[in-house]
Amino acid sequence: MSKPLPGNEPGLETQLLRAWPWFLAAGTLLPLLVAAIIWGLFPANPTYEEHKQQLQAWFVLAGAAVSYWTFVPTLAAGCWVVRVMKGPILESDGYPLPKKDLFEM
Repeated sequence: MSKPLPGNEPGLETQLLRAWPWFLAAGTLLPLLVAAIIWGLFPANPTYEEHKQQLQAWFVLAGAAVSYWTFVPTLAAGCWVVRVMKGPILESDGYPLPKKDLFEM
């Protein structure tokens, strides 16, 4: 009967999977925070050039957020595959060896 080995700590992939929601939330909130700061720096009635810079900053932040939203689930999928392929670490059953030398004829 196989049994789990003592001291079987989770690997890096398990730690990343547990922190995955926090990574996704941080990657979502950070661009929004930067956008709020940028909007606070621009005047209330922007000129054409200032408005253009505002929109460019918004598109850069939106692109960064979308890229991050594709990166984090891809990383989580990779961690899940590693975790499934590793499986639980088990101690195998003992196999009694034959008494006779198999290489002798």
